[in-house]
Amino acid sequence: MRITRTLPQVILSHLIVVSFIIHISSELEPSTTYSPPIPRTTKSFSYARLTQHYFVDKSLFIKEFWLTTHATVVITRARRWGKSLNMDMLATFLRIETDAEGKIVPPENRLNPLLFVGGNYSINPGQWRYLQPLKISEDEVFVKTTMGNWPVIQLSMTVRGRTYSELIEMFHTKIWELFENHQYQIYAYVNVENGKFYTERRAMVEHYMTKHTDISEYHLTTSLGTLSEILHEHFGKPVIILLDEFDTPLAHAFKILGGYTEEYKKFEDLYDEFLLHSLKDNPFCAKALLTGVYDIEIPSLIPDASLYSVFNTRFSEYYGFTESEAKLYHENIPNTLDFNDIKLWYNGYTYGDHLMYNPYTIMRCLEENRIDNYWLSTGYDKLSDGFVLEEDQYFEILQIFPNSTTEIFQHRLKVRIDFHDARNTETIYTLLVFLGYLNAKPNLNWPSDPSVELTIPNTEVRCIMKSELINWLYGKLDRKIDYSAHGPDFHDILALKMNKFESDLVNFTELSTSYFSRKTAEHGSELYYHWYLIALISFQPETHYIEDKPTVEEGRTNIGLICIPKAAVHRTGVIWELKKATKSELLSESAAEALKQIYDKRYDVKLKSMDHVDTIVKIGISFHSKQIGFTYTIEKRNEINREFVVWQSKEG
Repeated sequence: MRITRTLPQVILSHLIVVSFIIHISSELEPSTTYSPPIPRTTKSFSYARLTQHYFVDKSLFIKEFWLTTHATVVITRARRWGKSLNMDMLATFLRIETDAEGKIVPPENRLNPLLFVGGNYSINPGQWRYLQPLKISEDEVFVKTTMGNWPVIQLSMTVRGRTYSELIEMFHTKIWELFENHQYQIYAYVNVENGKFYTERRAMVEHYMTKHTDISEYHLTTSLGTLSEILHEHFGKPVIILLDEFDTPLAHAFKILGGYTEEYKKFEDLYDEFLLHSLKDNPFCAKALLTGVYDIEIPSLIPDASLYSVFNTRFSEYYGFTESEAKLYHENIPNTLDFNDIKLWYNGYTYGDHLMYNPYTIMRCLEENRIDNYWLSTGYDKLSDGFVLEEDQYFEILQIFPNSTTEIFQHRLKVRIDFHDARNTETIYTLLVFLGYLNAKPNLNWPSDPSVELTIPNTEVRCIMKSELINWLYGKLDRKIDYSAHGPDFHDILALKMNKFESDLVNFTELSTSYFSRKTAEHGSELYYHWYLIALISFQPETHYIEDKPTVEEGRTNIGLICIPKAAVHRTGVIWELKKATKSELLSESAAEALKQIYDKRYDVKLKSMDHVDTIVKIGISFHSKQIGFTYTIEKRNEINREFVVWQSKEG
């Protein structure tokens, strides 16, 4: 076994990365002030604490975790909700500090206390900054008895690959990196005077210390147990195990290997054994924290485990920004945005008793000084990346998409996620909650009664959800022509070139809608053509926004689709109604029925109430397979009495 002497991953490595030279002083006054940069999202607690202009204090999470009675705590949240940062904060607080050679640093020379109890530190010669104490420092007894007193195993389980072999190889790489980070403790463990112990212990760890070699599945599953024993002997204390993204290996394997294959079952069994040996059958582990996205069944595997998801009150305020925290962040970061606008765009998650904001989007919004869909750019779980969604499940989601962010609908959810039950409708909705696409408010009898109130959390998520679904739907158009060059152009309607739009729509539909006509034939619903039309309209320039709300009356689906012009951008509104004709001879009749329904249901009330709207185009469309019936009425506002009158019309 070859052990190299490299710097372990302690806080010192973070400080070197950001070129900080720390000097602790409680008495020294700053000679030159330092203005830190605007915060950037990061998973490193020390980096965030030392470099950010404003830090949202979640340090009381440490005490809350420590006081839980269960040996293993599992916490789930969507991506970009602060799980990794909180875990790194916990590790930094608990970890016994060691130097470059793995020796325990004397208390007077330790750096981690500065991050929690505050004090002055030197950035450059003559340049100082004062760190405010965090809330956890107020409990001096807890800090004295707990901080810096425990060996910590911290591991991010981002195990991915395209095959079973690649998954195992990535798993091995993760374990190798972990052992490399503790190589000095390992070196002390094997380098004992007794030759027998040296030989046995060397054989025990050499599987983990050599990167490019095969490793048995047994050694993979027992790796954390082995490292726990090594650290326990070195420090004389049991370890704290922290596993971030603990669900990623199973979720990724389910998607890549197929959830119902022998290879997936083999990997699932291996990973279960890994968790079992690391947590349940590990006498050298004092306490463990697992964080991830999916609320999978851990307690059945680890009896002394407690799972806290978005349905639980405990820990709810520590993941994401509360509204008061979001307001303070807005006040402390230079920006020109109105917080009410931020609230309209980003709020909507109710976790426990708290209204929560996605911290990533708030930070990016204020950093860029612009409201936008930041969750879309990185880090979140796309529906298209989901390991469970199939065609019919996408269309299941399509039926809830038209809901506004304030509209509540009821659905039953799964109390726990079972990847093998991925085709279940309740599982789909549960996944949407865990992924952050839906907000859930459990009833008072949860989980015995799994019915919940669901809403789309906020405008950002609705826009992202729309973009995801439209992109998926648009990919279903079996196009043999360039849509941008030959597809129906929404601007033709705005220019009142109705004959051209109808002609282009008929021609394009003939070439592109085999998928939608097949789905309609299978399910007997206009919804598929409804989404086909949305897919076409949504890729037009953003002069309008779409308001759509399918309703069902007496077994028939009514599709109201309204294109509302943005003020000062355009003055023409468009209303669509769709019908499915039972045969081609009834296309004209069905289109006329659709147009009549626009009048009967008074879909035009909102447009007529808008002063900037002076033209309303009402369109009735009927579909039968790839054939279309098309009728319309154009109404213009009379400048004298401001009433709308028919200007032009066409029968179906």
